Amino acid sequence: THPDHRRRGLARAACLLALRQLRAAGAKTGLVGSRGDPAYPVPLQLYESIGFRELTRSLMFAKD
Repeated sequence: THPDHRRRGLARAACLLALRQLRAAGAKTGLVGSRGDPAYPVPLQLYESIGFRELTRSLMFAKD
């Protein structure tokens, strides 16, 4: 969410609308990939607030 519009529930509303539309289209499962580590907790808080729970964490490695 753009910084000028945070803390208004807009991201939550958009996620819930998308989930409702997916369910109406027949989806049974929703998966989210986001950064939610302790250094960046906002995505984790958002997704947990709408019912998601952490299943796994992934690490990415790159060689320079």
